[in-house]
Amino acid sequence: MFGRLLTNIYQKLPTIGVLSQGYINPMINQTRSVSGALKGIRWDPMPIHKVLRCRFPRPKETKRVKQGFKARMSTLHGRKIIMRRILNGKSILTH
Repeated sequence: MFGRLLTNIYQKLPTIGVLSQGYINPMINQTRSVSGALKGIRWDPMPIHKVLRCRFPRPKETKRVKQGFKARMSTLHGRKIIMRRILNGKSILTH
């Protein structure tokens, strides 16, 4: 709604004479000449610099799976760790 309002206002400004006097965009003639000069240049749609990263598993997810509740409860020493944290009064037992 707001965008449509702006386009309507911008379309009616030339009839008022504001755009012709250069009040809105005083650089309008320079931008047209620059865009005309750049027509001969071929722009590549794909960027040259490509960085591929493996984004999964994230470090926190790996830590959660490795030191999570199910992993702790599956072994004897894991259950000892959980019991020690309970006795120390920790509210968060595992990741």
